[in-house]
Amino acid sequence: MSIPKSTVTSKEVVGDVVESEVQESNPPVQLYSVDTDDVMKRSFGAFMFVNVLTFLRAALVIPVIILLHSVYTVDHLTAFVVAIIAGNLDWMDGYFARKLKVASRFGQFADPMADKIYFLAALIALYEHVKIPLIVLIVAIEGFLIVHRIWVLARKRTADVSANNFGKYKAILQNVVICALILGEVLSAYDGAMSRLIIDWLGLFLLYISLGYSFLSVAGHIRKHGMIRMRW
Repeated sequence: MSIPKSTVTSKEVVGDVVESEVQESNPPVQLYSVDTDDVMKRSFGAFMFVNVLTFLRAALVIPVIILLHSVYTVDHLTAFVVAIIAGNLDWMDGYFARKLKVASRFGQFADPMADKIYFLAALIALYEHVKIPLIVLIVAIEGFLIVHRIWVLARKRTADVSANNFGKYKAILQNVVICALILGEVLSAYDGAMSRLIIDWLGLFLLYISLGYSFLSVAGHIRKHGMIRMRW
C-alpha cells in the first residue's frame, strides 16, 4: 500500500518543527556567571586579587607623576620602569580574570576606568611634550566614554560596558605612548636628537593613531548602547 505524498510531507514538516523545538530548548551553556555578586560568592579571593591589579595600575600614576617632576635623571628612569609595570598590569588583570573565571561586570567597568585615570593623569604630567589643545581633545573624548558608561549602567545595571576591540587597541597604544614620552624625557639628558626622535616620531605619532581608535571606540559604544539622553 503506497503512502500519500502529502502525508510524507506533513511528517517531514512536523519532524523539522520538533527538531527546532529541541534545539531551542537547549541553549548554549554559559561556563560561568559574570554577575558581580555571583563571582564574589564563588571565589572572593580571586575576585579581589584581579581587581587589586586593576586599581594598582591606576594608583601607579602617582609615583610616575612624582618621579617625573624630579630634577634627577635616575628618577625619570624609575618612572619609565614604573610605566612599563603599569602597562603590563593592563593585560594581567584581564588574563587572570579569565584564567580564574572571575570576570565580572564590575571588572568590565573598572578596567577601562583604570586605563583612563592612568593615561590621562600621566599625559597631563607630560604636557611639555604634547600640545595643550590635543590634551584637551583627548580628555574630552575619554571623559565622554566615562560618562557614557555610567549612563548605560544607570539605565541597565546588567549592561555590558566592557571595552570594545577599538578600545583595547587604543589602551595598548596609550601605554606605549606614555612609555615613549617618558623614555624621551630620560634620553634628553644624554642625547637631545634621539630624545626628540622618540618623542615626536614614536610617542606623538602613536598618540595620533590612538586618537583615531578613540573616535572609533566612541562610535562603537554609541552604536551598541545609544546616545546619552537626559530626562528632565
